[in-house]
Amino acid sequence: MIRLDKIGFLKADEIAKKIGILPISGFRIDACMEFVLKETCYKNGHCFVEEEELFKEVELALNHHSVGEDVVLMEEIKQSVFRLEGQKIVIEDGCVYPKRLFSYEEELARKLSKLRGSRGGEAMSFLEMQITKYQKKNGIILAERQREAVKRLFFEQMLILTGGPGTGKTTVVKTMLDVFKSIHPRADIALVAPTGRASRKPVRSERVACNDHS
Repeated sequence: MIRLDKIGFLKADEIAKKIGILPISGFRIDACMEFVLKETCYKNGHCFVEEEELFKEVELALNHHSVGEDVVLMEEIKQSVFRLEGQKIVIEDGCVYPKRLFSYEEELARKLSKLRGSRGGEAMSFLEMQITKYQKKNGIILAERQREAVKRLFFEQMLILTGGPGTGKTTVVKTMLDVFKSIHPRADIALVAPTGRASRKPVRSERVACNDHS
């Protein structure tokens, strides 16, 4: 058995040119669109890419060595989206999703909606004590909303934590894991993520993680 390394778009593009595929071929543009969309999603840890960002990245990839008539115009790139929509990609609210990731997100939303509701939790004073203990052990001070998020984990059937870059989501998740494990030491915890990059972050906190395409 011979194992071949993964070939990215640029390498495949070189081969395609040698066998006669034109630089402005719709086949080439569509292939680039799919490749850039998937790579950008996995690199950024998202399930989608905003249309304008995607178009710019595809334009760069297609025209990295092109001149004159070989340059692919933005209008041709946008036409690719219409060709691929419904088959390979999904467009919603100005965002472009790989169809597979969009399906996963929809299915997750359906399942999460069934889990909504509250459940019996731990005594609040005991939770506060465990959170304070975690802060002292790790030399950190959680913001009030971060503490609230950790506490809600124990009272909600389902909890969604959101926030922009640098708002402390990873810190909150680490705290949740540590506090939960201190209260339920025999519990099994599984972390999942839609992309490889996202799944590697919890690993650095010495927890088990996996991604849904591994």
